[in-house]
Amino acid sequence: MDNRIRLVRFEEGEHVGRDVTDRPLYQGNYGQVIQFDGLTLPDSFEVHMTDESVGEAVQVIGGNNEVGIPNVLMERSGTLTVYIFLHDTENDGTTCYTVWLMRNPKIQPDEQEIPEPEQDVISQTIGALNEAVAKAEEIRDSIPETVETALTEAKESGEFDGPPGPHGEPGPKGETGETGPAGPQGEPGPAGATGERGPQGAPGSTPVKGVDYWTAADKQEIVDEAVQETEQDVTQLKSAFTDGYYANSGYLQGYRNILEGKDETVTIH
Repeated sequence: MDNRIRLVRFEEGEHVGRDVTDRPLYQGNYGQVIQFDGLTLPDSFEVHMTDESVGEAVQVIGGNNEVGIPNVLMERSGTLTVYIFLHDTENDGTTCYTVWLMRNPKIQPDEQEIPEPEQDVISQTIGALNEAVAKAEEIRDSIPETVETALTEAKESGEFDGPPGPHGEPGPKGETGETGPAGPQGEPGPAGATGERGPQGAPGSTPVKGVDYWTAADKQEIVDEAVQETEQDVTQLKSAFTDGYYANSGYLQGYRNILEGKDETVTIH
């Protein structure tokens, strides 16, 4: 196997993988590539790597079931945490897989890995294991917060925002709404300019007597005829009451007084 490949295996149903490479990883081993086994990954996927000494995540894109480790993250020793995010656009969900890689300190040429004679090797090993277990528990407890922070930062930066989609087809025309109440009456507009004076009309025709007007004599003649007809009607009415059924009754006397202008009270039996 290429000495730049780190093999990380995920057991079925597990979200935490383990480095199964048969050689240690040292600070300064640049150009390292992580190869994932046991996961079904898309052609491209999102990976965040964080250095516990810095606390800032570096985002890279993986493909073909592998992803490269940026060289800047190999300049230090310590634990390197790798998060793999798989986004389910149909169900609007995200799945996170995690793996921890230990970067051992670089061995300087003048350094010798000779244990001190007085140090108990077994005690040193147990102490290292306890420290590793405590560190693993601390990292495990911080995973949700770290993932939440990384997702929030990515969302706020617009990293998850895709390009605008095409315009959809116009929907059907909705029903016409009810007519709203009439608005308040507006202020009267300014008076318009006076128009130009029109041309003078043609002269009118001369009035004709008997057609367009009456003379004073004509009017008096009409009044006299009306008075004469009224007097005849009164005379006939008097004759009717005098010669009729009520000639000797109080009703006739009352009508006579009215017609003759007398102010007398008549008793009716």
